[in-house]
Amino acid sequence: MILQLKESKIVRFYLISTFSLLLLSGCDAENEHPIPNIPIYIDPIYIYNAEYTSLLNVYGTYVVENEGYLGNGILIVNVGNNEFKAYDCTCTHEVQDSCWVRPTETMINSAVCRCCGSNFELTYGTPSSGDAHFPLKSYKVAFGNSTIRVYN
Repeated sequence: MILQLKESKIVRFYLISTFSLLLLSGCDAENEHPIPNIPIYIDPIYIYNAEYTSLLNVYGTYVVENEGYLGNGILIVNVGNNEFKAYDCTCTHEVQDSCWVRPTETMINSAVCRCCGSNFELTYGTPSSGDAHFPLKSYKVAFGNSTIRVYN
């Protein structure tokens, strides 16, 4: 009788554990970032080159066209203290080749989607208004010797 109770408790524990794991793994699809991982490598950018001097200023931005997911571009941002961020320009709400974000001219440290109007702050790439719920897809950035490299 005691052995039977122990066995039923063990079986119940395994059933509950298995069911819980299935539930948790089912939630991952909902929380998966809408922009897939793709290989990225942008040739080093020398920030003192005339084309890139906007990156010398804090919150200065530059868009590398025809790169990133769907070729929507990669946005590079100077966030201060010799730190740069790089984001895929594909909107996380309207994932299409014609729906991209670009820096706003009226708000510093901000980018907006041309399709849904979602606004993203650029220090962390998080949505600040609009329909987007996911942050912009970020890429790794290395900065040294006045040169920026973007990769993943």
